Amino acid sequence: MAYILERFVQFNQMLVSDPDKRYSKPELDRLFKEWITDYRGDEWLTIEFARAWNCYRSVLDVDPRLTYRGWDVVFTFQDWYEHQK
Repeated sequence: MAYILERFVQFNQMLVSDPDKRYSKPELDRLFKEWITDYRGDEWLTIEFARAWNCYRSVLDVDPRLTYRGWDVVFTFQDWYEHQK
């Protein structure tokens, strides 16, 4: 799980690099899919990324018209990760 967290730190840093940017759910889905493309050959990593992404999605699947600040998404993942320990 530590490697997964490290990879998500990099994903999260990308999301917060522009503090004023807001992301739609479809845009977040696209970014995430692009992010994990390199790991498709490793089944374990793909499964772990998918589990983590389901956390993002469960929180973000409120209203497709909403947009989210990068920090909102980052905090969502951090909360999920803390509950996995």
